Amino acid sequence: MMNERTPEKTLSKRISDRLDSGRTVLGVLSTARSTLIEKLGELYGPWLDEPSSPPFSSLLRAFHGRLSECRDHLAETAQRHLDVLSRTDELNRRSDEANDRLAAAMSAMRMTFRGVYGCAQLAHFGFPDRAPRRPRALLEASRELRRCLADPELELPPSRVPDYDLDCPQLACNIEPSIDALGETLDAVQEHQQSVQESESVQGRALAEYNEAFVQIARTLESWLRMARLDDVADRVRPSRRRPGVVLDGRDAS
Repeated sequence: MMNERTPEKTLSKRISDRLDSGRTVLGVLSTARSTLIEKLGELYGPWLDEPSSPPFSSLLRAFHGRLSECRDHLAETAQRHLDVLSRTDELNRRSDEANDRLAAAMSAMRMTFRGVYGCAQLAHFGFPDRAPRRPRALLEASRELRRCLADPELELPPSRVPDYDLDCPQLACNIEPSIDALGETLDAVQEHQQSVQESESVQGRALAEYNEAFVQIARTLESWLRMARLDDVADRVRPSRRRPGVVLDGRDAS
């Protein structure tokens, strides 16, 4: 069972609301069980005491077990999904860092080539007109630059610095680690998206299962409590019609 001290405020609002409502109904099931058995046991006894039917107290225990199981499963899947999303944040951070390093390396290299050969010759070496901002565009532009600089047939234009030319193949090697780092992180981010989608599907199924169990149990429990003239307690477990899986509150129409 998931630890009740789990910081549910870190989960999504719709999940935490349902976990809170489930806890409320489970609490009422536990505290009101004896009273319900005392006041309704005789009413339900004649047809529930048949050999094929469980006694009333067993039904209450079954309700508690079913809702508890669904709530725990929802809490666990929601926490796992939160872990997957945390991994997404980490991968995005690494991607941003790799993107910044590559952009800085290309900017520094651009300034160097502009100082040696002039602005008009930048396209000759494979520099784009403008530095791409998006990671994928930057990656493609940097790969094209590396390809041009590593080309053994690359002809160097006249240098603006007497008796000085840049070692283009060496510069292509120097920028290669930054290019590879960005490519690897972008691939990892893309691959991780599959894990995110799968995690969302698992959480969605757990949420649907919980909602169904909650509505069935909460409605039945509310009816029994009202039959036992425990209207104040019944109000606490009255399920919302607009928001499946939670108890009625001020945001819902009466």
